[in-house]
Amino acid sequence: MFKTDLLDAKMQIAERRGLCPICGRNMVQADRVREGKHVFVWYKCADGECAGQRLQKQTSR
Repeated sequence: MFKTDLLDAKMQIAERRGLCPICGRNMVQADRVREGKHVFVWYKCADGECAGQRLQKQTSR
């Protein structure tokens, strides 16, 4: 249980700072899609050899 809590904390810190949860490098925006009142932003790791990626859901203004 403790290991899972640390992993969750690491992922939250990486997301707030815009860092890759795998290698710690910066994430760059790869795609943006608007669906209804939401915007989905897909990020990928700036390091070409890392497979780190994440999807962020935002409310459209």
